[in-house]
Amino acid sequence: MSSFRRTVRGFTMIEIIVAVVIIGILATIATFSYNTVQSRTRDNQRQTSAKIIAGALESYYNDNGEYPSCMALSGTPEAVSALLKIDRNVLEAPLDQNNVNSLKCTAIDTNTTTDYYSFTGDGSASCSTGSSCLEWTISYKDESSGDIKTISSRRSISEAALGTPSLSGSAQSGTQINMSWTQVDNVTGYELQRSVNADLSTPTTTTFTGLSNSATGLTQGEKYYFRVRATTSGAPSNWSNIVAVTTPISAPTGTPTVATSLITSNTIARAAVSGSSCPATGTALQYQTRYLEANQASDSTWSSYSGWQTGTVYDKSAFEGWRYTFEVQARCQGSDANSSALTSAQAVIVRPINTPVQPSYAADSTWSAGYRYNMSWNTSCPYGTWLPESVQIYDTGLYEDTRFPSTGTYGTTFTDWWFLGWAAGEVNETVNYYAQYRCMTDFNTSAWSPTITTVISITCEPARRNYTDPRCDDWGQNRATLPWGS
Repeated sequence: MSSFRRTVRGFTMIEIIVAVVIIGILATIATFSYNTVQSRTRDNQRQTSAKIIAGALESYYNDNGEYPSCMALSGTPEAVSALLKIDRNVLEAPLDQNNVNSLKCTAIDTNTTTDYYSFTGDGSASCSTGSSCLEWTISYKDESSGDIKTISSRRSISEAALGTPSLSGSAQSGTQINMSWTQVDNVTGYELQRSVNADLSTPTTTTFTGLSNSATGLTQGEKYYFRVRATTSGAPSNWSNIVAVTTPISAPTGTPTVATSLITSNTIARAAVSGSSCPATGTALQYQTRYLEANQASDSTWSSYSGWQTGTVYDKSAFEGWRYTFEVQARCQGSDANSSALTSAQAVIVRPINTPVQPSYAADSTWSAGYRYNMSWNTSCPYGTWLPESVQIYDTGLYEDTRFPSTGTYGTTFTDWWFLGWAAGEVNETVNYYAQYRCMTDFNTSAWSPTITTVISITCEPARRNYTDPRCDDWGQNRATLPWGS
């Protein structure tokens, strides 16, 4: 009988290790497959919830004409679900199991590790913290791929359809203008343009999110033109009204000082001004002058100002004996504006009267004794001057010596008469008249003119050459009724 020997042996160590590895691989595959299924399930939930939220936002717009603001969507799950008329569970992201609202106004990207729905509005203050938005984007992170998925609003309304800001402004100093404008809802910001050209060509453009701006570093005396419009993620609004604001100019430093003189043989009264300067760059110093021209102390009528000019000298034709009072104003001029003016103290100058020419005799020089005659001298005083007196110096006719330089004061025309001596037979005699004059105003008197000698020949008519009336001497004569000589 044959006998068999059977040997029973176990697994080797290598076989056991291989088996364990295979089991581990199968477990890993099973786990990965399970996690992948779970991730895809959560991604489907996110996609579904995002679409529900997007649809609810569009329904809200249909009812209200606007989308809710980010602030309104950041409330409690109960408040937001009531606002959007959706189940509160829709607002909870799959991995955000804290019974909270997972709709957040926070940007999301591929590096984000928390699970939520990102609501991004139009960027305006009204959308962020106010009551409404013009447009929105819902974003979430796809768990399977790591990509960011987005849904955008169906509407994107330009600000031009909602209104235009109203602009106003004022100068705060020579280098600063403050501008402000009315708010327009649901905008991302404002665009302000400034130019020195009325058509706003070649503008300086600045963007802001607020409702005011201060333009600084401006030029004094310059006119600036401004306009503003609202900006959105879509088309901007219409431009606002154009506002023109001119910066003021600082007044000159130093009060102007006036020096007066006479030039061109005293025919021109000159006022020269100095002592002022303009502190602002780009401005020019200007002067204007007025004068008071007077020959009498009672004169008080000033001329108009001459008009602004950069010259420092003002000339005025001057009359002899007249007083000229000058007053000057100084200001700084810019391209579009002028500063306030400073006024000088008054400066005075008087043109002296030249020595007048010798007078001329303009009446009869041959007289008959016992008659009355008018005597007249021609004088020549400058415009606006007058004779304070006319002085005649004359011989009595009775002696060789004359009464000169003794004087008598008369007008340029007066009446005189002569009689011959008592002795019968005195038939003629020669009398010398000496005349001079001067000219004056209330402010100046000339020197005396040269003296003229006028020789008068007096004759006793033959019929009077005895002691019968009428006689050539003054016996029995009434000087007031003497006949006029011819």
